[in-house]
Amino acid sequence: MKGTNNLTTSDDVQEILAGLGFPSALPAVTPSGAQALIWGPELTSAQLWQVQAELTGKLRGWHVFSYGVEPSDPEELAEAWDEQGPESEDLPPLFDAEAEKQALHEFTVDADAGEGLQSASQSVLLPADAPVISTGVGNLVAVEVGSPGDVVHAVEWEGADNLGTRTELAVLLRRWNRIAGAVPLYLSDTDNATMVLAVPDLPRIEDELEQACDEVTIVTTGPNSSPIVELWWD
Repeated sequence: MKGTNNLTTSDDVQEILAGLGFPSALPAVTPSGAQALIWGPELTSAQLWQVQAELTGKLRGWHVFSYGVEPSDPEELAEAWDEQGPESEDLPPLFDAEAEKQALHEFTVDADAGEGLQSASQSVLLPADAPVISTGVGNLVAVEVGSPGDVVHAVEWEGADNLGTRTELAVLLRRWNRIAGAVPLYLSDTDNATMVLAVPDLPRIEDELEQACDEVTIVTTGPNSSPIVELWWD
């Protein structure tokens, strides 16, 4: 089994999860053209969370998250992505001060863009049991991305389109990952417009979350795991 620091293809991720006893996934391509894997309804909710708890933050170059409000046929989701194709502007370099400044402005966040901001000091640690969120949970998805928050750009997630573009949301999520370790755990469908983040250094971006979203709910703050927050846009 390959180490998680040397992943290059979807086959590498499949090999890791097969070694953990999980069923195989359907290889797919997201609307933006990123490699992806989609697991189907045969993966139970407990297994889904187990994969996330085991691998979140450990798959270099990939990110694992839950997508949708109910499990769907992986082939149908892959076909929908193929038909949709890219809609957003390309992502800027991993850190781009002007792009971050624009994203902060569009999401009405009163903060300074800057590479010099202190980086997150903690890694993501998820609780043993899945948190209770306001919507159902769909498919487990893994996507090849440069930063965990780039998944909103990869799948063309529309949940926050009333404030900013998907590219700008990805840039904002990159910022929150850089300074607070935040990673997406869950993206709903467009109608529910809900995202769930694990945020190891939550106090560092709590004000920014409140400004950027219509509602912020702290789901769990267990002493031995990272805080988990649910974000919602009107």
